[in-house]
Amino acid sequence: MIRAFWPEHPYWSLCAYAALIGFLVYGVSQLDRPDDGSVEIAPYHLALFAMASIFMMFDVLECAALAKGDSRSPRDPHVWIYGFYYGYTFIVPIILLTWDTPEDAARLFMIFGLTAVLMGIYEAFTNKGTHALIPERYDTNKPLTLRPVGKLYFVWPIIVVALLAILTSNPSGQGYLNSPLLFHLVLLGAVMQFYRLKEDQPWMLLNWPKFVGVVFLAMASFI
Repeated sequence: MIRAFWPEHPYWSLCAYAALIGFLVYGVSQLDRPDDGSVEIAPYHLALFAMASIFMMFDVLECAALAKGDSRSPRDPHVWIYGFYYGYTFIVPIILLTWDTPEDAARLFMIFGLTAVLMGIYEAFTNKGTHALIPERYDTNKPLTLRPVGKLYFVWPIIVVALLAILTSNPSGQGYLNSPLLFHLVLLGAVMQFYRLKEDQPWMLLNWPKFVGVVFLAMASFI
């Protein structure tokens, strides 16, 4: 999505795309808001969740694209991983656009989850070359698989789907979060980043998309 939005200026593209989706989610949520004000989650919370997802998924999708490269082989797990994250990044804002109550989560996840799978597979296996917009951000000599947690990388999509299925089975539990289900929907997709960021710049300067996303996620969840 960001790739097609403004590829020559990826950082500005990221900010503009996130702002556009945020305003769109907020506007649609306001239109569907009941007159009595009885809503499960405020429109501005949905907008913050949407923008958090876009910022937090930026490096995850970039690394997946960098690892996939030109490969379109079904035997290459990086092709499937890229397809999963591509579909996931696209479909989270769509779910937020159509969000009503937690009780509808299972239906939304089933409908749009299938759409995300089809989109991801199509993109992964038809794109002749998938390259990161800013490959110089990442240290390709230090993939996640060199660390113990990296053993989960190639099965993480299955874990994410399983965890979201468990959460949708008890959608009414709120706890101290504004929406635990949406919190985990955004967070789980952004956990596994295949490459580390290079260490030749200050961490905050280099990792600002993830930091901004975490700030938006915290605001959506706790404020």
